[in-house]
Amino acid sequence: MYKKWLKRIGIIAVALVLLVYIGYQIFNSTYSQIHTETASYAEVDETVSATGFVVREETILSNDTDGVLTYLMEDGDKVSKDGKVAEIYANASDVSTQKSIQSLQEEKDRLQQLSRASEAFTSPDSLDRQILQSLKSMQTAIHEGEYSSLDKQREDLLYQLNEWQIVTQKVDNFDGRIQNLQQQLDGLLEQHSDSVGSVTSPLAGYFVSTLDGYESTFSYDDILSLTPEQVEEGLAAEPSEIPQNAVGKVVSSLSWYMVCNVSTEDALKLQIGKKGVTLQMPFASMESVPVSVEAVNQTDADDTAAVVLRCDYMSSDLANIRKEPIQIHTDPYQGIRVSKKAVHMDTVSRTKTDEEGNKVLDENGNPVMEEKEVQGVYVLFGGELVFKEIVPLYTSETYVICDPSPDEGVLFSGSTIQLYDEVVIEGTDLKDGKMVR
Repeated sequence: MYKKWLKRIGIIAVALVLLVYIGYQIFNSTYSQIHTETASYAEVDETVSATGFVVREETILSNDTDGVLTYLMEDGDKVSKDGKVAEIYANASDVSTQKSIQSLQEEKDRLQQLSRASEAFTSPDSLDRQILQSLKSMQTAIHEGEYSSLDKQREDLLYQLNEWQIVTQKVDNFDGRIQNLQQQLDGLLEQHSDSVGSVTSPLAGYFVSTLDGYESTFSYDDILSLTPEQVEEGLAAEPSEIPQNAVGKVVSSLSWYMVCNVSTEDALKLQIGKKGVTLQMPFASMESVPVSVEAVNQTDADDTAAVVLRCDYMSSDLANIRKEPIQIHTDPYQGIRVSKKAVHMDTVSRTKTDEEGNKVLDENGNPVMEEKEVQGVYVLFGGELVFKEIVPLYTSETYVICDPSPDEGVLFSGSTIQLYDEVVIEGTDLKDGKMVR
């Protein structure tokens, strides 16, 4: 009797072990621990960092007249052919007097302009908004280091404040101030001596008051044929001696060039004619300027490339830069971002069609299937895994930007990842159609 009970217990124990084992195998085949993340929209651009050298079409201006030089324009100002860029006076006192005359005349002109425009004044509310915007613009210029624009912005703000006084009837007019300014002008003009000479520009362009000795480092006419070796040599060159009688230069072409050497990998990002390329010089200016890629020259396909960028925009800050650390930004990639860990290769199939889009049938009348291994991700729908093909636009070390709407014919499977899909980033034994929950 006792032995019969032991035998039953043994049989039951073995059966339980078998049931547990079978259950575990069934569970293990239908369930795997996975982790997902939601596919999100992202925008990213590629940045190429280098040391750049600015090449302009520059003509040096000189002066051989003795005396004290005073400039008539700021760096980056436009000058016409034969236009005056500076005047020479016999002594510093005459220069000081001339600057005072110019300042008084400008203030008088602004006040007279207010008097002539009195009937066209805007409302106080509109003027308040203009004044507030001018103050914000000045604050932005100070914050971004754009100090060269402050004088003009200060004058505009002063004009608006004077206009506000008339609009709000704080004052009737500025006739008294205009008369006072004219009296000061008359007194200065009586003791003022004319200039003893002037400096004119032989051609139209943009005026720059300083020289750096690198004006002839590269030939402007041969810029598109520069080799990496020539760029490296120019970047390492010492500045030439500046002539003692030089007083500035004129940049005669609106287009100027930034040249630099980049790696083979970065050169692939800067193809000639590429759209949406911008240039930043973080240590010289806060502005980002649009440029076009004009040349990418390599001695060998695996060597450094000489890149030539063209810009058609000029400012006082840009007129003075030469050698600068630069950042070249390409047109941003926009699409659906997924983790690089989520990307797998898998085989997908589809019904074969002819050139007219009709299904191809076999001799038995059944649709012919064709297969291809493609790149994609596994997406969780309910408790089922679905493999979705992707078209990568940009790949980093950690993520991939995928095209949300590829052109017709690009996708073999015909469908791709969508925004907010639950993409599997961790899991084992992943396959299309597998039940995981």
